[in-house]
Amino acid sequence: MKFVNMQSYQLMTPGPVPLPEWVLNELAQPVIHHRTNEFEAILERCLKRLKLVFQTKNHCFLLTSTGTGAMEAALTNTLPKGAKVISIISGKFGQRWHEMAQTLGYRSVPIEIEWGDDLDLDYFKKMLFAHADAEAILCQACETSTGAMLPLKELAEMTRKSKTLLICDAITGLGAYSIPMDEWGIDVLIAGSQKALMLPTGLAFLSLSDKAWEKTKTVAPEQTYYWNLVEEYKANQKTQTRFSSATTLIRALDLVLEHIEKIGLTNWFDAHTERATHFRRLVLNPQVTLFPHTPSPSLSCLLIPSVDTTRLQSHLQDKHRIVVMGGQDQLKGKVLRVGHMGWMTKEQLTSTAEAIRASIGELTGA
Repeated sequence: MKFVNMQSYQLMTPGPVPLPEWVLNELAQPVIHHRTNEFEAILERCLKRLKLVFQTKNHCFLLTSTGTGAMEAALTNTLPKGAKVISIISGKFGQRWHEMAQTLGYRSVPIEIEWGDDLDLDYFKKMLFAHADAEAILCQACETSTGAMLPLKELAEMTRKSKTLLICDAITGLGAYSIPMDEWGIDVLIAGSQKALMLPTGLAFLSLSDKAWEKTKTVAPEQTYYWNLVEEYKANQKTQTRFSSATTLIRALDLVLEHIEKIGLTNWFDAHTERATHFRRLVLNPQVTLFPHTPSPSLSCLLIPSVDTTRLQSHLQDKHRIVVMGGQDQLKGKVLRVGHMGWMTKEQLTSTAEAIRASIGELTGA
């Protein structure tokens, strides 16, 4: 693929996402030091406002890493080595949970779902009963590789009164639609900056339930250093981070969270749903269908049997100057993934839908 001047391209991927000018301007400001009163005030506001997005009363952690770093932190802080976990694999990122758990010395029992299908809750309940010694369930809120939403509320109902933790990667979900952590009883909720929080890649966030935090206080000091949330919490209580901070990203985060607070969380969620509905109304037809049974408003994963979507992705970029994502692993060449997060307009979604339909015709001669 050719990348000449990315400012001339329309970024429509499910992460990273397009940013508003006021975020870009903030990112361009001079760097400040992370051990100053100015930064401490910014950090304090961010840690407080993150609770609004997570819909929790508990502390929210801010880490300098990708979302995958927060996934690893979730495991190494709450689960002792050798613990059994159940990994729900509904796509590439569910597979990441399984592989990560195995690499870190956990015994991961996979529950594999056909990509795009819904989780059979009756089967899950049987697996939970059969593996009653499992200390955690690992899942996604939204599987980015397929665009599917998992039944997070129903999973939480099965674990909230047990000793088993529900650890959820909500990197492509949090901020795009409502995931009320405390109300549903999710034990660890994870997010990343480059999705619905409308920033570049580089920050990860997570919050822990009281149940998960009690385990962290004994587990973390024994088996993790950089990710030690007990020590990070001590630093946060002094309005500091334990290590050097990504101050530029955190200053921009402060503006985004202020914006979300100002317009209201429900309105923020509704905007994502409206964008998804608008785009799908324009692009879907008998030849272009949604791949997942239960699609997320975060992105549209389009099944297009008439064309190799790897070629379609390149064509959209080279001719129409629109950047979208194709399929991963078993879906390579079969699907196209278009994001609905970030600072995008209905006009951009309209032009993307029109370009997809035009490009299919151009590539197939139809």
